[in-house]
Amino acid sequence: MSHWRRKGYVVIRNQKSGLVLDASEYQIKLQHFTGYDVQLWKLEPTVDGKFFIVMSAAPGNFAVDIRRQNFCAGTEIIAYPRHGGANQVFQLQYQQVLANAE
Repeated sequence: MSHWRRKGYVVIRNQKSGLVLDASEYQIKLQHFTGYDVQLWKLEPTVDGKFFIVMSAAPGNFAVDIRRQNFCAGTEIIAYPRHGGANQVFQLQYQQVLANAE
């Protein structure tokens, strides 16, 4: 069911490709926007101004996780039960996009 306007949740979109963050079970990938719950995320702040990115559709408390705390380029990004480790904490950069309606 589509709930993409649920209060407190966001869609995380790649500005260049237009694809959005999508999760199915433990796999996280970029997909075209569908509006389903697997594309909704809650940003939960940490004490140092960073965020946990928590899945809306998962039963339990699953967060975006850098697999095995391997911070090298190309490492798989997964959904994993939230444990508060450094591999689940992200600094986000917001870019406002203005579009002309003409």
